[in-house]
Amino acid sequence: MTKLTIDSRTGSFQTPVMIPEATKLPAAALILFPAIAGVNDYVLRRAQQLQGAGYVVLVLDYYAHEGHPPDVSTPQKIGAAVEALSDVRVLSDAADAVVALKRTGKIDPDRIGTLGFCIGGMYALLACCESLGFLASVNYYGTIRYRQLSAIKPHSPIERLGTLACPLLGHFGTFDRLISMEDCDALERALQGHS
Repeated sequence: MTKLTIDSRTGSFQTPVMIPEATKLPAAALILFPAIAGVNDYVLRRAQQLQGAGYVVLVLDYYAHEGHPPDVSTPQKIGAAVEALSDVRVLSDAADAVVALKRTGKIDPDRIGTLGFCIGGMYALLACCESLGFLASVNYYGTIRYRQLSAIKPHSPIERLGTLACPLLGHFGTFDRLISMEDCDALERALQGHS
């Protein structure tokens, strides 16, 4: 693992990137969006697995600007961390990460996708609504609908589906306490109506 410097609109930061053997380059690339806890051992192991399969994997560190992840030791603190994380900034950082990845010369610029877990699954979906040229997206149990909008969370993900620019694969649990089956059904209906 190395770190890639991203020149973002909100200040430069470094984030982990995994690059396969030189013989496999240029490679397809993935922007991996972690869960709310940020870059941890689990996320890095998933990135290494994807690297082993031949992908360049950039793990977007939401907290690189602050220097440390939030306290997520209780459900209340997790909720507060989710509410405090700016969709606007994360998506801006993702756009800047795509530019940085392309500059490495190690990726096929026409084969970039997104993958994310929990809040990262939501960002994997939202990033594909931003006209960044992503080829595909995989969302593992990402939020579908916000309970309340704010300046840093201006649109529920389901409201952005009209601008979804690539195929989406979503994985959701039947008994997820945070995402209702009604929201999953609404997502499925919206995707079926999307061309």
